[in-house]
Amino acid sequence: MARQIILSAVLLTSIFFLSFSLEMSGVGFVSNLIALMVVLGGTLSVALMIYLWRKLIWTARMVRKAFRPLDKADGTIQAIVHLARTYRQGWDIRHLERQGQNLSSGFLKTGVDLIAYQCDREKTKEVLGQEAVSI
Repeated sequence: MARQIILSAVLLTSIFFLSFSLEMSGVGFVSNLIALMVVLGGTLSVALMIYLWRKLIWTARMVRKAFRPLDKADGTIQAIVHLARTYRQGWDIRHLERQGQNLSSGFLKTGVDLIAYQCDREKTKEVLGQEAVSI
């Protein structure tokens, strides 16, 4: 953590001195570059001071995942709708379990398996919460 703070302080100091050393001959691209450098560099420096590396890397992965195409998410949504309709049509829990076996391993399959094994609600929430954090 100390290395992170030192790196952040060095980054912040270098941005400060670099922004004053750039020559600004009017309002234009250079002034926007300086403003962008101060804002983004300051934000990055403060984030490095406050948060752990693994938390920052996890956040970057989540942001990248948020902007990916929704092809996989769309299939997951359709699978959830299909499972819900199957269960609401009066089929027993074993039929839902058989439907869940066709799913690829992951968060949804774990949830269906926990429901099929009739785990209580709190245990299911706890296990799925832990799996969601580990993804």
